[in-house]
Amino acid sequence: MIYTITLHPAMDKLVFVDGLVPGGLNRADKVVFRAGGKGINVSREVRRLGGRTVAMGVISGQTGKKIARMLLEKGVPCDFIEVPGETRTNCKIIDRKTGQCTEINEYSPTLSEENLQEMERKIRANVKKGDVVVFSGSAPVNTPADVYRRWIGIASELGAMTVLDADGDLLLEGIQGHPTVVKPNRKELGVLLGRNVDIVSDEVIQSVRDFLTGDMRMIFLTLGPQGAVLVERDNVIFAPAPDVNVVSTVGAGDAMAAAIAVGLSNGYPASEIMQMAVEAAGKTISEDQDL
Repeated sequence: MIYTITLHPAMDKLVFVDGLVPGGLNRADKVVFRAGGKGINVSREVRRLGGRTVAMGVISGQTGKKIARMLLEKGVPCDFIEVPGETRTNCKIIDRKTGQCTEINEYSPTLSEENLQEMERKIRANVKKGDVVVFSGSAPVNTPADVYRRWIGIASELGAMTVLDADGDLLLEGIQGHPTVVKPNRKELGVLLGRNVDIVSDEVIQSVRDFLTGDMRMIFLTLGPQGAVLVERDNVIFAPAPDVNVVSTVGAGDAMAAAIAVGLSNGYPASEIMQMAVEAAGKTISEDQDL
């Protein structure tokens, strides 16, 4: 089973325009409402790839209940806890001409220590040896930065493999929990290394490899148009970006995280995981988003 954790869910409102005019009048040619949040995106893609998944995390209010209904209607099982407030709605304006996405994100309800403990109990009650747990995305304001590190440790103790896809302090703290795979993009790689990274040189690869301690098996670098690099202790695999017509880059990183999780769950070698991840990203960016 592949469990995904989403502490910062959202109802995504995807607005498609044919040429965005900043500061001017724009008319939408398509509007889609979709259950969002990185972990939810990962669960949806895991299901498309044929994996077994449960979306976990927190929801609030009527918007949260609608997200749960939308997922269940599409065959994505979910097991959320409910917290006071209202799940945020995020607007994503997608320019069909350029493939660029302009995002306006709201804040989520804050989480209490009791909420986090309830989530921790849910992890302990469900996760088993051989499962994969994906910890992805941001967290509401005032959430302790070590939350993913703590939960990665719990999942590892239960015999599960873990995937970390986060930014900022959540990434810096989380990587200290020795997740099986870490999936930073270029910006997040800069956070890990403490400097901007323009070119993935041999020196950068070695610096990345130095993070592979404990139970960590690979670091999967996603570099957008420059492709992806998978780093293991004794192996490096490069892959070009998929050659597809870009409709929207929304969710491409989450599709790659899902493919990584499915690959781990099935015991695939690194080369096959890389191929699956690039293909999943290509499918996501070349198709209109739905759900």
